[in-house]
Amino acid sequence: MENGSASCLWMKNLGQKVMLKHLQEEKEMARTEKVKVIVYGVGAMGRMTANLMLEKGYEIVAAIDKYAHVGEDFGDVLGLDHKLGFTVSDDPDAVLSSTKADIVSICAKSLLKDMEPIFAQCLSYGFNVVSLAEETFWPWRIQPEASARLDKLAKDHSVTLTSCGIQDVVWLNAFCTLSACCHKMDKVIGRAVADQSPYGIEATKGIGFGLTVEEFNARTNLGEADPNWFGMTLEAIISRLQMTPTSIKDILEPVVVDHDVYYPGGDMTIPAGRVAGWNQITEIETAEGTTFRCEFISKICEKEGEEFHGWEIQGQPNVKQVIPGLEPPFIICSSIVNRIPDVINAAPGLVSLDKMPSPMYRSQLPETYINE
Repeated sequence: MENGSASCLWMKNLGQKVMLKHLQEEKEMARTEKVKVIVYGVGAMGRMTANLMLEKGYEIVAAIDKYAHVGEDFGDVLGLDHKLGFTVSDDPDAVLSSTKADIVSICAKSLLKDMEPIFAQCLSYGFNVVSLAEETFWPWRIQPEASARLDKLAKDHSVTLTSCGIQDVVWLNAFCTLSACCHKMDKVIGRAVADQSPYGIEATKGIGFGLTVEEFNARTNLGEADPNWFGMTLEAIISRLQMTPTSIKDILEPVVVDHDVYYPGGDMTIPAGRVAGWNQITEIETAEGTTFRCEFISKICEKEGEEFHGWEIQGQPNVKQVIPGLEPPFIICSSIVNRIPDVINAAPGLVSLDKMPSPMYRSQLPETYINE
C-alpha cells in the first residue's frame, strides 16, 4: 500500500510539473505586442467601449466620427486625465489608409443597410471589424445579398467581420448552455422586456409611441419595423444546434396601455388606449420537431424590475431561466471588448455568432489571447 501511495503521489507531482511546463511554454509563445484598435463612432456607446478597452489593456491608436468631437484629443473626449496624442477625425479614408491596427471597433447604427458602406470601407483597407450592429450578428436570412457581399470582401482581404452584444451572451450562448440540460426539447420559448423610457423620440420613433391601434397597424408593418433581434437569435441558436428550420413566421403586435403613462425620454404622456410599445414575435418550426417562439417587448417600463430576459424549455426535463435587472448598454460594450480576440483569431469572412466560440470573461492582457 505504501509503495502504491508513493507511486500515486509521484504521478501527481509529475502531472503538475508537466502542466506548469506547458503553461510556461504557452506564456513564452504568447504575443507581447499590445492589441491596437481604431475606434469608429464616439457617441455614448463608442466612448463607453473605448474606456473599457483601455482598462483591459488595449491600445487605441485612432478615432473616427463624422459628426461628434471632431478635432478634439480623444483622451479629452473619454474624460481621461491625460491626452492620448491624437484627435477624432472625420476622414475615415485618411485614418484607415495611414494607421496600423489589429481591428476596428464600430459603434454606430443597427441596420445593415446603414452599416454596409462603413463595413466595406474598413474591410477593404484590410482591417478586422467588431461591431454592435444588431442586424449583422446573424444576417443571412434577412439580408442575404449584403451578407454575401461582405463575406466575400472580408475573405478577399483575409479579415473578419463580426457583430455582438447582449444577443451574444444572454440570448445565444446562455440558451445553448441551458439546452445541454435536456435529453429532449419539444418547445422553446424566449421572452425579453426592454425599457424604452430613457431613449428619445428619434430613437424610438419606429415603435410609434402615442399612436392609436389603427394608426399603428396602418403605419407600422413588418416591412417598416426593425428586425426582431431576438428572432434572429433563434435562427443563430438553431444553426448552432445543427437543426433545420422548416418555417419562420414574424408577428408584430402593439403594446396598448390601459392608463395614462409618462414617457420620460420624449417628455410626453401617452393616453390610455394608445400605443406604448410593441411586441416582436418570431415563431420557427424545425425538421427535428422542436418549435421555437420568442417575444421581444419594447415598451415604457413604469417600475423597476420590469426588464428581464428569460428562457423556457418544454421537454425532458422542463427547464426555466430568468435573468433580471441587466444593464444592456454596459453589457453590449463589455461583450465587444471581450470578443475582440475571437474576431482577430477567427477565419476570414462575415462570421456570425453561431460560428464563434463561447464568449468569456478576459482576466489577462488582450495580447495573450491572440493566436500568432
